[in-house]
Amino acid sequence: LDTNVPVANRAIEVALKRALDRIAIRWQAEARRLAPVDTGRLRASIAFSTPNQPALGTGVQELNQGPTAIVRTNVQYALAVHEGFDGVVNVKEHTREIRTAFGRVIAPKRIRVKAHSRHMTRTASKFIETPGRQLQPTFRGIVTDELQKATRGRS
Repeated sequence: LDTNVPVANRAIEVALKRALDRIAIRWQAEARRLAPVDTGRLRASIAFSTPNQPALGTGVQELNQGPTAIVRTNVQYALAVHEGFDGVVNVKEHTREIRTAFGRVIAPKRIRVKAHSRHMTRTASKFIETPGRQLQPTFRGIVTDELQKATRGRS
């Protein structure tokens, strides 16, 4: 009996890490679905990492609670989109391509937009936080499924 304990512990550890991968993939997919889209950059930047999938290059730490999954984005404006924002934004000088003028289609033309500031109001979207709450039952099911697979035939 004692010789099976390390084997069972290892099987459970592997199962929990597999479950964590599945949870992170599901969370990422739902966060991408919920992220507001203008250019698609924010949505495409949502990534995850787990001990089995260290895709973010941040080094996933094992906290006191055990292995951890991280779902995040690295675009600068993500926090303002996620948490909401009401304030003044400084806009750098840039070029813009226009294809319409006064409601008429024109040949594409590049124009220079001078640096300026503008007031911006954005409602919070909570695109990364919301899936964590909404998918709790699904996450529990994933953990249960992986543990059952790992412990089948071990009695």
